[in-house]
Amino acid sequence: MLALEGTNDCILISPYIWILFSFKFFDAPLKAAPQKHPPQKHPSNMVASSVPKWLPLESNPDVMNDYLAKLGIPASENLAFSDVWSLDPENLAFLPHPVRAFILLFPVTAIEKGAVVAGTVVPGMAGVFWVKQTIGNACGTMAILHSLANLEGVDLGSGLLRNTIERLTPLNADARAQALEQDVELASLHASSSMEGQTAAPGAEDEVDLHFVAFVPVGGKLVELDGGKEGPVVHGDIGEAGFVTSAVEVIQRAFIQRDPTGNSFTVVALGAKQE
Repeated sequence: MLALEGTNDCILISPYIWILFSFKFFDAPLKAAPQKHPPQKHPSNMVASSVPKWLPLESNPDVMNDYLAKLGIPASENLAFSDVWSLDPENLAFLPHPVRAFILLFPVTAIEKGAVVAGTVVPGMAGVFWVKQTIGNACGTMAILHSLANLEGVDLGSGLLRNTIERLTPLNADARAQALEQDVELASLHASSSMEGQTAAPGAEDEVDLHFVAFVPVGGKLVELDGGKEGPVVHGDIGEAGFVTSAVEVIQRAFIQRDPTGNSFTVVALGAKQE
């Protein structure tokens, strides 16, 4: 939900929003709130009345994995989203590997919407599928699409995801955004997924102060994908450190450390399906 000038504010609403980064130096586990106090969905920011608005999605791996399947990713690819409970190396080692992408939720009170706090924006970056976001409350879907569409060496199947990528790829950024606004099938899928999860969906007109972005490895580079910016953001070479280490370093330095006492950061990983 970067400050997208009132047009692309959105959020993947999380029942795990109370799973908080409770560590000053980012070496302690995230904490879960008592079950008797269920987390609430945060409504989305207001956008111009002429811009389509969707209901927020829940940042729940079960909901996201169902979404993944509905987008047409074959079960044989063995992909699934899972919660990241802590960013310390010991905990990260227990994530289902290989980790193919991260989705970060952060508070826009700490990081202004649309602001490039690190890295370099590369509009039209070759080999990267990126879509400008103009649909209110769609940043959850955008983060999922950006994560899946930029997977390397993965069969995308023959369903909605592949069809969407093939249809949008030849278009420029503005035309892609417009085409997505008119995508009835994706809007319908989003709507059905927004009804799933552990909490009741808020209204499309309500405000939120959170935003989701994706981090993916592309061609040896660490790339941040946020439809509220002017293009993909490149954070440099991944190198020998590997994708997980490189991505976590950027998430900590460029996002979490800007609000070290904040309690609204959460991370979800896309990796191998847990047995």
